[in-house]
Amino acid sequence: MSQDLRHTDENFYSQFAAALVDPNASLPASLRHSATGRHEDAAARFAVYRNNVAFGLRQVLRDKFPLLRQLLGEEAFENLAGYYLDAEMPSSPLLSEFGASLASFLDNFSAFESLAFVGDVARLEWAMQQAYYAEKHEPIDPELLTALAPDDLVNLRVRFAPGLQILNSPWPIFQLWKFLNEDAATPDLDNFGSQTVMIYRFNHTPHVALLTPEQHQFLTYLADHRPIGDAMIEADLSLSDFDAIFIQLLKHELIVS
Repeated sequence: MSQDLRHTDENFYSQFAAALVDPNASLPASLRHSATGRHEDAAARFAVYRNNVAFGLRQVLRDKFPLLRQLLGEEAFENLAGYYLDAEMPSSPLLSEFGASLASFLDNFSAFESLAFVGDVARLEWAMQQAYYAEKHEPIDPELLTALAPDDLVNLRVRFAPGLQILNSPWPIFQLWKFLNEDAATPDLDNFGSQTVMIYRFNHTPHVALLTPEQHQFLTYLADHRPIGDAMIEADLSLSDFDAIFIQLLKHELIVS
């Protein structure tokens, strides 16, 4: 293929893709004349493609954010999806990346100003998606750790499994997750306070676990490759808190080295 032809093809595809995701864009120049010579025919056929793309992207959002959809209700979620598609059309050909900016979009979406926590609900669901699709890993053998002398254990640096994430929210995000996922009681948003959760995959399923402030700091220091002993001291972590979180990390295969 000549350089000129390749350049022409690239222009066609870029113009076609841009018009496909922008409902206000004009019909690409190369499609403005149909086989019958009628511009209306080409525009009508192109509109079918546009509608199919929009429908598919809405379905992606429905699949990725079921708890948010449940929280808002179908009609409000569909309206949100429409506004989001107008503002944040895909920047990547990978559908797995579509929806990454929804939480930030919600933070500034005036229609849900009275539901200021919805952005963190979207962040939680996105983190669960990331955990589910994280690459496979080989967890460390717990016996290697339990066999260590105390002095060796406190000097150990660990690495976490791919997909493990921490979400620190000013809202009771764990209670919201339980409310939406397990039909628990409606959380008292005014009196419950902030919460931090750990999101991870175990047995092919995303999990959400509540962390104490000290456990949150401890995991943050470990993720920064600090020795276990230093992380405990910096986080002011008690032995009982350490036992609880470290057993959980080992039990759910979240330490890889």
